[in-house]
Amino acid sequence: MKRLLLSVLLLLLVAAGSAGYWFYSGGGVEENTPPTFPEGEVTLIVPAPKDSCLSHVARSLCPNLGGHLTVPLVTDESDRARGHYGVDGLALAASAPADGQTLLLLTEDVAIYPHVAALRERLPPDDKSCEVIAQIAASPLAVAVGKESAFQTLKDLVAAAKEREDLLIGYTRRYSITQVAALMLAEASGAPFDFQSNQTVADAIRGAMQGAERGQAAVVLPAGDLVAAVAKGDVRVLAVLAPARLDLWPAVPTAAEAGYEGLVAETWAAIALPRGVERVRVDLLRDAIRACVEEPPFRARLASQGFVPRWRDAAAVREQVEVESRRYAAVAKGIK
Repeated sequence: MKRLLLSVLLLLLVAAGSAGYWFYSGGGVEENTPPTFPEGEVTLIVPAPKDSCLSHVARSLCPNLGGHLTVPLVTDESDRARGHYGVDGLALAASAPADGQTLLLLTEDVAIYPHVAALRERLPPDDKSCEVIAQIAASPLAVAVGKESAFQTLKDLVAAAKEREDLLIGYTRRYSITQVAALMLAEASGAPFDFQSNQTVADAIRGAMQGAERGQAAVVLPAGDLVAAVAKGDVRVLAVLAPARLDLWPAVPTAAEAGYEGLVAETWAAIALPRGVERVRVDLLRDAIRACVEEPPFRARLASQGFVPRWRDAAAVREQVEVESRRYAAVAKGIK
């Protein structure tokens, strides 16, 4: 009888151990064995211009997030990542192994590109695209002029454009949120602006500094791309395309305050990865990203770069993309 009881007890212990083993790892490692993810270096693909504020956010994120993951986190800002207006970077991330070792800096481009005929066919199909983990920061767009510009308000700029009909508004990169926002400004104000695409942020700011007579009357850029030039006194911000004034520039009015209700646009950064990564790995990455975003020093660094640190989970990001897709659709479809 004792032998029978011992046998039953042994079977129960084995069963309990097996249940714990299955629940923890799905059958891959023993219960007390720590996970082996990530294994070595993790790559963050950054499909944005190297001098853009989004690239600065990625570089700020890497040491912090790498510390939470206890592995090096490096950026891929190569030509292949930035090719064809960043579309190639989306495809590059989508085609990476679904092991969680490759991440993508996802931006508002995903709300614009499906409406652009020249880019739509190059996007990865839905079943081979990326899965968003969370959004970490956003930077509202702003309208800025050179320090010596005669335009003191956004209304001044619009009025001059209606009189002259040759004023240039600068932006960076075709098909980007800066071009979309510049076109939205023209549509909302009824001003017949001309537009100038710039290869780099520095070129756009330089054009604004030259002014309406020699360069660009104004530029539309994210606050993150303008913050250094504003601090140096090279440019002045006339309005922010945000629902409320920014803590960064509390004296600068919103476009709505200038009379253009609904003129809202922002650039934002989220972290995504290829579809099919094990849920336990996605959860580990999500928790590490959230811990990073909630760190006061990291939040302060983002704020100093013209970004609003914020945590939005995958569902909230998908909802935001749907809202922005509707907002930008008409303008984006008209871009040739």
